Amino acid sequence: MFLLLTLEYGLQFGHPDYRLLIVGIGIGLAGTLFLHESLHFIADRALGYNPVYIWPSSIYIPDEDVETWESILGLLAPQLLTIIYLPLLLTGDLGDMEHLLVWGLLMHSLGSYSDLLWIFRLLLWPDDTMVTVGEDLENYVAFPTDEGESSP
Repeated sequence: MFLLLTLEYGLQFGHPDYRLLIVGIGIGLAGTLFLHESLHFIADRALGYNPVYIWPSSIYIPDEDVETWESILGLLAPQLLTIIYLPLLLTGDLGDMEHLLVWGLLMHSLGSYSDLLWIFRLLLWPDDTMVTVGEDLENYVAFPTDEGESSP
């Protein structure tokens, strides 16, 4: 909202305060990222897990075996924002709210492409693939397991 007001002031009076604009962009980025990750968190909680939010851009489910379909549901949860943003933009003249929705949709799409790529990756892995994530929570190894073999 701060970003929207800053942009509107700059457009109306022709003298945008670039310092406020930069602060507004930062607030917009952080807010959008938090909302996006919160939807991952809420989906994982609804599936019965105890996720951990790692600032600024990660949700982690420690010491749990997560089924592929549950991972996909968790990754799809923030796509609800796209489903909400697009129809609102197509409804017609929203005035100042239109700028905010366009900004939100653009910011949201930056995080969504990674989620969608992960979904495609999960769907292409063989059944019973086990993923081991490193301590840095960035690096991982994925390998198929035998159906009769128990997970460590």
